[in-house]
Amino acid sequence: MRSQDILDHLEKLMVLKALAESGSIRRASQTLNIAQPSLSVKIKNLESIMGIKLISRSRSGVILTSEGQILLDFVNLLMQEAQALPFRLAHKSEVTGIVRVGAYDSIARYFWSQFYKYINKKYPGLQVILTTGRSQSLMQMLIADELDMVLSVSPEPGRGYFTENLYVDHFSFYCSRDYLRSLKDVKKHKGVYLLNKPSTPLELISFSKVIGRMNDIFFRQHEVENFEIALEFCRAGMGLAILPTLVAEADVLRKRIVRVSCPFEAPILFQKHSIGISIRSNAKVKSHMELVYKEIKNSILNLKLS
Repeated sequence: MRSQDILDHLEKLMVLKALAESGSIRRASQTLNIAQPSLSVKIKNLESIMGIKLISRSRSGVILTSEGQILLDFVNLLMQEAQALPFRLAHKSEVTGIVRVGAYDSIARYFWSQFYKYINKKYPGLQVILTTGRSQSLMQMLIADELDMVLSVSPEPGRGYFTENLYVDHFSFYCSRDYLRSLKDVKKHKGVYLLNKPSTPLELISFSKVIGRMNDIFFRQHEVENFEIALEFCRAGMGLAILPTLVAEADVLRKRIVRVSCPFEAPILFQKHSIGISIRSNAKVKSHMELVYKEIKNSILNLKLS
């Protein structure tokens, strides 16, 4: 028996499948909408072509022989492949490849999980690998060709890569409502609480590697490792925290913390900063890299507008 003999009789194989699933010539004929004698003839012809007995009759109905079961397994596999064929044809030009993305810690925390689900669903053939860290370290990895693109804070242009600023964020003072009630001479103006110069230093929580040190006359500064720790301490009422809008806005909307203005201390250093994306020049010419680059841009901009 040749494999071509099987392929020439696919219709009869489907009759065998219906018979095995129903366990009855009568029910199988109803399922296939053909007469019982015609169905029996098709099975006998298939047995003749294969040179083996495929079914046995019993009081309970029709059952497959061991050879018939082997043939049924083949038919089921064939059906699975047939069902998968439309998807394969529709995705014959599917985007594939590996993209190495770096993202500053806080950006990754508020952006990456949703983006990763989205990009995996839209482009299942892509492998997008994330590395998080400080902006300077990530940019060094980009220059060393260890990353293809980087989302960072205030990226600087340089040789070998292209940089685009996506939006401008800014730092502000925030505190919990409990801590606010402990302060004196506080006024509210357009949703922002205005502080007067304190008689004793205020408790200040900051990520000093980014912010720098503040005026010790006004603040007793507590230095933390990242903005998320500063936010947590702020929620707990431990003092004022210097936070980016991206980090603070969800808690402000939930009324866990409030924005505070300190007119006596407003250094230019931490008022504004840009969120940007950088991509290696040799990566930008590759279609799958350019695609991920554009998807990240659009997602960051949507995050900003939401």
